[in-house]
Amino acid sequence: MQKTTNIRIVLRLIILGVLAISLWQVAGRTPAQEFSPSQRKISVDTRQLQPDNGVIPVELKCRQAELSAPDTLEDVPCVIRNNTGRPVKAVGVTKSVTKEKDGVTSTVSSSIVLDAFVHPDISAERGARLIPPGQEVNAGGLPGSYGGMVKGVSLAVDYVEFDDGTDLGPGAASFRKKIADIRSGAAKYKRWLTQQFIRHAKDDSELAPLLEREPSPEETGVENDNEAEGASLYKNFALQVKGGKGVHALAERLK
Repeated sequence: MQKTTNIRIVLRLIILGVLAISLWQVAGRTPAQEFSPSQRKISVDTRQLQPDNGVIPVELKCRQAELSAPDTLEDVPCVIRNNTGRPVKAVGVTKSVTKEKDGVTSTVSSSIVLDAFVHPDISAERGARLIPPGQEVNAGGLPGSYGGMVKGVSLAVDYVEFDDGTDLGPGAASFRKKIADIRSGAAKYKRWLTQQFIRHAKDDSELAPLLEREPSPEETGVENDNEAEGASLYKNFALQVKGGKGVHALAERLK
């Protein structure tokens, strides 16, 4: 009888242990593990420019956005189509992501700039890369985590600059300034790099160490984040030229 009682006690302990382990596994499951395939896609709302004679001048077209986790946008597959008869030089897009955390909903907004004329050197090397009439260009922004469950995504074309210098869009003032600052930052970085190159007697071997440096804003004259973005774009371009065509090809652009 005592033996039977002991066996029952052991069995109960085993059952309780199994239940405890199961509950621990469920409690420890991460949101990513509970992230079902149906939750990995979310619709993208778009806000277009005002039509001109029934035609949207520069049109934004998006498919469903893809999430790699509840709080992380992996891809926002959008294209911008030029429906006008003029080449487009630059486009400004506002991207807004609505998220929920701890029962609180908020929206995070950022701007995306597509600029074919960051700097004359870049345009000359890569081609102007304007958006010709009737053509499209990808525009969705980079992947990003938002610190809360993504509930909605919206994109809006807020600015367009044409090849002839004219522009339009509800965000013209702010994007015009942002794009001007980015171009200014690219020019300032090239000026700093050229000055340093001349200071080192135009020695090609000195260019690689210069590109490895992160000059301070005081050295380059960069005054804000947009100019810093432009400086980074020119630096990356210089690194690509050095890596693809050699230091001498880059040096020729600085002489």
